[in-house]
Amino acid sequence: MTGLRKPGSFGASCSGAHSGRALAAAARQSGDAGLMQQARHADDAAQRAEVAVHAGLDAVARAAGESGAVASLKANWTYEVLDIAQVPREWLMIDDRKVRAAIRAEDGLRDIPGLRIYDDARTVVR
Repeated sequence: MTGLRKPGSFGASCSGAHSGRALAAAARQSGDAGLMQQARHADDAAQRAEVAVHAGLDAVARAAGESGAVASLKANWTYEVLDIAQVPREWLMIDDRKVRAAIRAEDGLRDIPGLRIYDDARTVVR
């Protein structure tokens, strides 16, 4: 079976609840006691990590299992736009591709409020 590790070689590349369940299933199939122990440790670490997520980053930063597996939390800041009208102007950006496509079209736009649209003629030599 691929993906199985020998006892003591369990590392960060196999983490999380999903990996712990997969390891436990593989261990049950193989009957390998060492692998079963690894699966239990991985499951314990995954459960501690899940508890830590619910407790918050300040409550638990790192949890280590008896086998040496470490589960930790990492901040991942992101955003979603709730109301574009309230976003400060310095955070807004013009879609350059869209503007250029609109003004270069056969009957292209020549009037977009806030933009000066002009012909910047260039010499072309072939």
